[in-house]
Amino acid sequence: GDPEVVDDRTVRLSGAVQDVTQQYEVNLRLQRASRSSFQGHWEYDFGTDQVWCSAAYQQLLGFAPQERRVPAAAFHAETHPTDTTAVRTAFARHIAACTPYDVQLRLQTAAGQWRWFRRRGAVERDSLGRITSLTGQLIDIHDERLAQVELREIRARFERAVEGSSDGLFEYDLGS
Repeated sequence: GDPEVVDDRTVRLSGAVQDVTQQYEVNLRLQRASRSSFQGHWEYDFGTDQVWCSAAYQQLLGFAPQERRVPAAAFHAETHPTDTTAVRTAFARHIAACTPYDVQLRLQTAAGQWRWFRRRGAVERDSLGRITSLTGQLIDIHDERLAQVELREIRARFERAVEGSSDGLFEYDLGS
């Protein structure tokens, strides 16, 4: 507020107080949910072309656990070049057909390595139907993706061994 000064002395100061307890509690809940679910959260603001990333989001990428706000171009630059088409396609499909925004992609970590993540989200629109934001979550699926690749390789090796074998194979269920 503005001070009221009389004879070079402040005699009155007026202002306003706003209770932000509820906002603070909501923020704490989000932080706890992010930590316990191992998910990061993000929000792309189309009005400012900025992306907010939660502390948990940053931590998943190997950075210090603190929130950050970056230009959308910097946010997109963290995506592996091979995955940018899949990301754009998923977003376009989400907008055109109202399908879930759900894409698996590689993001660059603080150590400069590429790691697999699943990014999910949904757009929010204003009263005129214009997109205002895209809000979502980030989930680390790196170990799962590596396990899938290993399983495919093992299956391929097994199939090659069976096809190259002249032995007969059978399976007998002892439980029946």
